[in-house]
Amino acid sequence: MCGQFYIMLHGKKKTIFPDMPYKIMVYDQNQFSYQKANWGFKINKRPIINARSETLLTKPTFIGLKHCLIMANGYYEWDEAKMKTDIHLNDHSYLYMAGLYRYQKDRWEYTIITTKANPSVDQIHDRMPLILTKDEAECWVRGEGTEQLLEVIPPAMQFNQEMSQSHLDL
Repeated sequence: MCGQFYIMLHGKKKTIFPDMPYKIMVYDQNQFSYQKANWGFKINKRPIINARSETLLTKPTFIGLKHCLIMANGYYEWDEAKMKTDIHLNDHSYLYMAGLYRYQKDRWEYTIITTKANPSVDQIHDRMPLILTKDEAECWVRGEGTEQLLEVIPPAMQFNQEMSQSHLDL
């Protein structure tokens, strides 16, 4: 997954980039809440913005971390021709992206879990966020059924290609 997603605020897209703060949904003390956190685990000065679902349970970096949800209306990928693609649900409703979070060096950080792209996205990129239904998302953030949820095939997505800045400069 490429390193940008967006949320619709007052009819406009607000793009979130790595290391930007964003409110993630967490489950603590038997209640859902939001926690402001920066996107990416700082390791060796480089943020780890994604975690592969296939190796999540075996990589020491991710073992024992708390689950979170990153709610967005869509995310971006770039194809081989450098065309920016806005990927979203058909009705532009929220995507419930599975993630992990931690407290490290005086700040909260999160990473987005990725999985193999479903057929609606694999023509653009071979990976995509692990997108859950609302019921699956509630189980995920509570830490229930982790192994089964890591196998979920995300729903079909829609996409629109946009001109990237490099194409506009030609």
